[in-house]
Amino acid sequence: GHAADDAYSFSSGTSLAAPYVCGILALLATQFPQADYRELRERLEGSTKPLPALEGKCRTGGLASLQGALKPRAIARFSVSTQVGRLPLTVTFTNASSGPVASWSWDFGDGTASTSEFSPVHRYLTTGLFPATLVVASAQGQTSRHTQSIQVFFAHSLSVTPLEAW
Repeated sequence: GHAADDAYSFSSGTSLAAPYVCGILALLATQFPQADYRELRERLEGSTKPLPALEGKCRTGGLASLQGALKPRAIARFSVSTQVGRLPLTVTFTNASSGPVASWSWDFGDGTASTSEFSPVHRYLTTGLFPATLVVASAQGQTSRHTQSIQVFFAHSLSVTPLEAW
């Protein structure tokens, strides 16, 4: 049979939700053209309205909210002067967070104390792969985190002695 143009029915599921979520992401991308995919996803997921019936059934346990996603949000972002280098490695962290950020906290991933400096310089004194993380918070308590790995390796010195000609 063929349904009339004014016939409505109830539908649910991923195939129905996906176009709505894509529409919200498209609108967010036009409102925040400088945002990368991580920020857009964070805006979407961080502004869902909790719904008990969805708890444990989807990633956020809530309904997507365009109004919530468009609100100003504290978004953690930073860049580093270098991601890979020899021991000891000094890294300058440049804070590029946006939105109503009231506080920030840096964890350099190497067991040293965290700091609340805006754009700190940190010296890594051991080798390894360290997850440097910035957590920002708004005055309302909304938080956002951003992590980048810093690789520090031991500098081997190599001396080459040419073979003498026979």
